[in-house]
Amino acid sequence: MNESEIKYDNLLDYFNYYLLPLAIKIGMTPNQFWEDNPDDLWAYWDAYEMKRKDELQDINQSNYNLGQYICLAIAQNLQFTKHPKQIYPKKPFDIGLEKKHKMTNEEYQELRKIQMQELAKRFKK
Repeated sequence: MNESEIKYDNLLDYFNYYLLPLAIKIGMTPNQFWEDNPDDLWAYWDAYEMKRKDELQDINQSNYNLGQYICLAIAQNLQFTKHPKQIYPKKPFDIGLEKKHKMTNEEYQELRKIQMQELAKRFKK
């Protein structure tokens, strides 16, 4: 049952059982909810949505990085040569916090080329 299907007996029930819990969820205290300007609820809501969007973007980036590590680990293990080339990074990727060494486009393309060659060899076997 969603919010539009719930019938409240009166307006006070709507405030107590729907809007107040929503306000607490987004960071307002009960005193702020009851005593401050009603428009403040929507300002808190907008801030909550912006924070939530940022958190989802961080999770998405983290999952992308994890996928890159997994891809490189698989490519590293699919090499069937006597002296395999080092593909998996020896240290974590630079995520922009420090400006030491960024992987150049040529380095990245070389890694992808090796990965695809190894996957093709594996597929043929």
